Amino acid sequence: MAWPKLSIVIFSDADPGGCVRVLTDCERLRHENLEFEVIMVLQGLTGKVEAMLKSYSYSYDIKFVVVETETNRGAGRNKGVAEAKHEIILFLDSTLEVSPDLLYRHLEAYEDPSVAAVMGEIFLPEFVKKSRWLRFMDSEYRSTRRWAVTSGSNVSPPLRYVNTANFSVRKEHYLACRGHAESIDNHEAENIDLAHRISALNQGVICYEPEAVTFCQYAPLKKAMALKCEFGREGIPKLLETYPALYGVLSSRFVKAKGFSVERPLFRGFMALFFSVPFLFVARALRLLGPEAAAFRMFRYMLQYESVRGFKASINKS
Repeated sequence: MAWPKLSIVIFSDADPGGCVRVLTDCERLRHENLEFEVIMVLQGLTGKVEAMLKSYSYSYDIKFVVVETETNRGAGRNKGVAEAKHEIILFLDSTLEVSPDLLYRHLEAYEDPSVAAVMGEIFLPEFVKKSRWLRFMDSEYRSTRRWAVTSGSNVSPPLRYVNTANFSVRKEHYLACRGHAESIDNHEAENIDLAHRISALNQGVICYEPEAVTFCQYAPLKKAMALKCEFGREGIPKLLETYPALYGVLSSRFVKAKGFSVERPLFRGFMALFFSVPFLFVARALRLLGPEAAAFRMFRYMLQYESVRGFKASINKS
């Protein structure tokens, strides 16, 4: 078959070690009969680091795009896509390690013309010793994996499950939806924003492809909970400011907020009780002492609790 041409867009700070690592990792990508390029968007690049990066040679076409230090990931990606030559855009976060067949697994999905975008999978590297928390992160209990078991791949995942760290999209669709909203600078909110924009075009589905694998060191539980709270406090309000209809889709649906109607007040009242401190203490105990299946469910609850807590904090602040 004639494979579509592909542009990999990587947004990164200008840490020389991290940049060299991810660019060297791209050398592992199998690309027989494929044409691809790498667009590396570098935040706050210095002349010394730029000279060092350009001194390396790579087996693929590469272009460096320099942006200001305060540029967020969404804005950086938009600039990267503007420099891309090819019809499929593959976004990779600079913290990921790729599997050799990653490009093929993404591109195979585009044989179906109804596919607008493809979301790949992220696992822990095999050498990492897995605590209960990390086993949960690699388990079938997590978000999209759990959803895919019952829903298949012919419909888009729920917006809150979309992760664009390993994510490809047809360039024409990306340009038609005007890419990332540059005013949204929380990573999880950026994921939802882009997924919502693509879905709103009604020109194809976001396909979940579990075989398009990358690897990453997951954040510890404490940091993951802090990031969820930050998403609720900063990401959700910005999303609702731009897309009020998402109130009933995100964690905001569990919180009474001015200007938003509640379709099921009894359900929301129960959820307000459910997301309270006593329930959180029970969840923490179960994730430590309960069987693994129960503990995994408690991890999901604890993360959701933090996003609800963050959103409540944003309402109280305003």
